[in-house]
Parts: sequence; structure tokens; C-alpha cells
Amino acid sequence: MSQALQEEVAEVFSCPKCQKALRRMARKNDPTVFFWGCTGYQDGCDFVCDDDDGKPFLARCPECGEVLSRKISSKTGRVYVACFNKEKHSDHDVHFFSDDGTPQVKKEYPKAKGEFLCPECHQPLLYRTITKGRFAGQKNIFLCPNKEGHKSKATLFFDDVDGRPNFVQGDA
Repeated sequence: MSQALQEEVAEVFSCPKCQKALRRMARKNDPTVFFWGCTGYQDGCDFVCDDDDGKPFLARCPECGEVLSRKISSKTGRVYVACFNKEKHSDHDVHFFSDDGTPQVKKEYPKAKGEFLCPECHQPLLYRTITKGRFAGQKNIFLCPNKEGHKSKATLFFDDVDGRPNFVQGDA
């Protein structure tokens, strides 16, 4: 066995599920992108993980214990790390991490100061943070999704004024 080949196989990584060896493979649709899969696939082990500069990325979620995923944002092209195992998280949400797998602190948004009803259909308003556009993540709004209960047959939006909806147009 050549020395180069010995060095290549010198470091063997074992599967965290079944302890068999992991193998580095290229994606079929993009042979420049690699991932690691368990050699025990034929025996029923379905473990796969992302590549981290030639080694398997085996950082785990501190809450559910699952191996974290590295993804590329379709909007920004940036790499991010997340655990998508929502059903095992206490808040039933995706958890995000820094590149090395340390948890990121969730941004806390203010809470509505009470429950408010839509002035037109009298249904409870939802308090949300804007997720798209120039105010994404920076501005909260109240909304009523009951389209059938409105004259305009559209969702109604109300500006947030210190945790309360502004029902008067133009005063926000």
C-alpha cells in the first residue's frame, strides 16, 4: 500500500448511529460538493452528515442531540448551520448555530400588550414580525387574516405602536 493511500485511510470516522465507518462521497448533481454517509447503508443505517474540509461535520444540537446540518441560503448564498428537528425542540422551532456549532442567541421580539380585535370583523388580531422587504426583522405589525370578514376581501394590517395596534390610518 502506498504511503499516500495509507495517509488517506489513516483517519477513519465511525458512524454515531451504528459505529461502522463513514465514507466521503460527492453529490450526484454537483461533484464538487461532498458529504459523508455510513457504510452500513445496506444494513439499514441511514446516517449522513455534511463535509467540513475533508472531515465529517458531527456537531450536535444541545437540546435534541441530532447532528447539525450545514446549508446554503438560496437567497444570500451564505452557509448556515441549523437543527431542523422541530418536534424534539421545546419551542417546536428550527435552532440556528454559528459555523462551529455553538448555539446562536435567539432575538427576542416584544410581546403585544394585550389581545386586540379587528375593528371590521371582530376576530383576534395576530402580532407578527415582518419577515420580508426592507423592514424584515425590524418592525412588528398586527394583522387580521380573516379575508372573508372584510369589505376589501383582503388581509388587514395595522402598525404597531408600543405593543398596541394603530387603528387610525396615518398616525404611525
